[in-house]
Order: sequence, then C-alpha cells, then structure tokens
Amino acid sequence: MFTIYTAMFGRNNLKDVPFVPGIPKVVFTDQDITAEHWLVCKVPRQFLSDRREARKWKILCHVMNTDKTTVWLDDRITPLDPLFDAVENLKGEIGVFKHPDRDCVYKEESICLDRKLEGFEDIEDQMENYFNEGYPQHNGLHETGVLIRRPTETVKAFTNEWWSRLSLGSVRDQLSFGPSLWSLGLEGIVETLPSYLRQSSLVKWDKPMKPVSA
Repeated sequence: MFTIYTAMFGRNNLKDVPFVPGIPKVVFTDQDITAEHWLVCKVPRQFLSDRREARKWKILCHVMNTDKTTVWLDDRITPLDPLFDAVENLKGEIGVFKHPDRDCVYKEESICLDRKLEGFEDIEDQMENYFNEGYPQHNGLHETGVLIRRPTETVKAFTNEWWSRLSLGSVRDQLSFGPSLWSLGLEGIVETLPSYLRQSSLVKWDKPMKPVSA
C-alpha cells in the first residue's frame, strides 16, 4: 500500500480527507492540530517562512523512513478513488502532473516575476545558474501538488538534489523539480499522470482557504 502525507505550518485549517482502511495519513506541522484520521507529527521549525518549511517536508519524503510508496497532497487537494488505482499501477518511480499551460522553467520564471509571486533576486539567480549549467529551454514543467514516489535509492538521490536547489533558491518548487532530475540524468524515472491536476479524475482541487505567507 502507500502513505498519504502533507505539511502545514503557521495555520491549522487542515482539510478532512476520507478515511481509507490501511492507508495512513500523516501531517507534519508546528501547530496543535486535532484531526480525525490523521497522524499529526509536530516538528521543530528550521525556517521563518511557512512555505519554505512546508516545502522541506514535501520534498524530503524519505524522512518518514518508510518502505511504502508515498503520496504527497498539497493541503487543498482531496484524493478521489481513482488515485488509489493510479498509485498501485504506476510504472515509473515518480508520478506527477504536467503543467497545463507551460513547458519551460524560464517562461515560468517570467510569470512568477510578472505576478510578483516571489522576490526578483531569488528567482533570477536560480535561472542564471540553470542557464550556466546548460539546462535547455522547453524541457518540461510540472505541477507538484500531487507527488507519487516509490521508496527507491534513485528517488532519494533526486529528492536530496531537489531540496539542495530549493533550499538555496526560489521556494517555487516547480522551478527546481525538472532541473534536479535533468542534472542527475533521471528524467526517465518520471511517469506523467493523466490529464492535468485541476481537471483530473484522480483528485479534487480547491482554491486555497487563505493566503499562505511567502
């Protein structure tokens, strides 16, 4: 089977997720949360930013020390029954949705800057590093609100690389997901989930309940 998990820092409005026998649900948090059907793991903080703290737990799935597949869900996403079959039938080591509108981290950078989603310096420095490494344009872009990951050493190496890039750069994790795979030559371990996250039959996506601090 597999484990569903999420992270929530600086707030305690955890969504209820339907109980499924045999499938643990874990939330990492700094809050006193009482939530039916969830195993609440209260952990010390490393970062002032709620978002960056949550990203750490999102990316480093192997901290749970489990031999089960893990399924990360952003806290505004509810799993639907077809997701369980998709997890069991996944042939790749990582399952993730493609971005519905763009296929390039450099284009995503422009959108983030135009919409003031993050500071100019963090994103610009990161993109300059990618360019200097030779990371190509139009090399794919993913939405990482749902992440299915097998408990393999390859996935662990990737998540460590992903975290090392995000921890020093932009908190927008889709900007470092693809380059991390590419830098390790691991793009082949990814299986694209059907459709797009917000139109998928695998999950239900809801708009954020309140703004998240940057």
